[in-house]
Formats: sequence, C-alpha cells, structure tokens
Amino acid sequence: MSSFFSGLLGRKPADAAPIDEKDANKTDSVVYDTTPRLFPSTDLKTEPTPGPTSEEQKIVDIIDAQRQELLKDLPQEPADDSPRFNADHWLTPQKILLYVRANKGDQEKAIKRLRATLEWHCQYRPHAITPEMMRLEGATGKQYVNGHDRGGRPIIYMFPHNQNTKDAKGHLHWVVYTMEQAI
Repeated sequence: MSSFFSGLLGRKPADAAPIDEKDANKTDSVVYDTTPRLFPSTDLKTEPTPGPTSEEQKIVDIIDAQRQELLKDLPQEPADDSPRFNADHWLTPQKILLYVRANKGDQEKAIKRLRATLEWHCQYRPHAITPEMMRLEGATGKQYVNGHDRGGRPIIYMFPHNQNTKDAKGHLHWVVYTMEQAI
C-alpha cells in the first residue's frame, strides 16, 4: 500500500541502508523518500489543461456577457474590518470555463452553480478567515498543506486523531481555511 501512495506522490525508493540488523536479511525492505515537496516539480508528467473548445468558448462568452446579471443582488457582507469579497474580480473567464466543464457544457447549470458559489462567498466569507481566527483549530496540526503531487496539485494532510475542539463551525472554518490556502 505504501508503494501506491509513494507512486501517487511521485516519490521513489531512497537508496538507504537497512535500519537495523534484523532488517538486513529482508530483501523487500524499501525506504521511501518522504521529503516534503514544497513547490510543484518542474518535471510534471501531466498534460497542460487544454484551452476551451469553440463550443465551450461560445458558452463562456455568453455567460461573461451576463456578468452584471450574475453579480446583481448578491448578499451583503457585514460591515466590519475584514477583507471584502470582490466578486467582479473573482469571476474570470477561466473560472467560468471551469464551471462550464464541470457541468458538461450545460449553460444553465453552469450559471446556476456560479451564482450559488458567488452567494456562498458573500455569506460564508472564506476570504475573511485569518490565521489568528484559526489559531486554536490549527494548534495540534490536525490538517495542513504540505507539498504537491506529481501533477502539481497541493496536498492537504488530515489527521483526525489530533482533534482538539468540539465546535463544528470551527472545524468547518478550518477545512475551508486550509483549502483556500492550498489554492
């Protein structure tokens, strides 16, 4: 099983001596390189994301033309000192393309889900979650971002046994905060 995860992470067995004498007779004893990869590898084995097809580009252009309709009447954020969500800046053609592809080219579903995501950002406010707010949740290292896989995607490690609080809302904020830090 460890070879599966090591292969997924792009790790190769390290050339290392056996740890102790009783392991010296084992021929299947392999030590894997567990060095964290803090930056994506330069020798990625994945193909770059293809550009939009002509059909996808038409849908992206249609949705982008409806930008003002999507941004109209979004929920108001509370007036406080935390950062504000800039929906107009967030709604890029690349994000629209992601939603078009996720909905298999269905324009109406893509619009509906884009709108739901915009509303969620305004209500849940992941951009306003600060490290200071998450100090208690992150104290035990129950979840963190460390390194990248072979495809250059960030890896989030979760250790539920390090749970230190009982506040479900705090847990959810911690998951959202960690995922936002990863992307």
